[in-house]
Amino acid sequence: MKKLIFVALSAALLSACSSFKSNSLSNEMTLQKGITYSAEWVGKEPVIGRHKLTLVFADDGRVYGNAGCNHYFGRYQLTNNLLNIDQLGSTRMACAEPLIMQQEQRFIEHLSAVTRWDISKTDQLQLWPAEGAPMRFWPELD
Repeated sequence: MKKLIFVALSAALLSACSSFKSNSLSNEMTLQKGITYSAEWVGKEPVIGRHKLTLVFADDGRVYGNAGCNHYFGRYQLTNNLLNIDQLGSTRMACAEPLIMQQEQRFIEHLSAVTRWDISKTDQLQLWPAEGAPMRFWPELD
């Protein structure tokens, strides 16, 4: 009996910690709005440096976050697992470190190439381009 209670509590805890909701009617995952996601990978490259690369999907169709040195903003359209991010702009500060500036440019380029999203087996948000490796994000916990 104790084992059954432990399993039930563990399952409840895991589902409560998830940043994605399941639609009970269609059993499809839905992308959460208003949550800050931090990038771990941009394509095949791990994120470097001390500044987080972040991503937020707002309820009104805006996307924004920090690209390393600069803040960025744009629009997104979401239809099931299809995702289009466009009209990207950013502040224009130069990074002190050239590698961070290159990462920022790569991050923005990858965002504008996203065509779909999914959730990995490890519960990471993955943003996929038409070809190549995905951007991978973890939700930030408050």
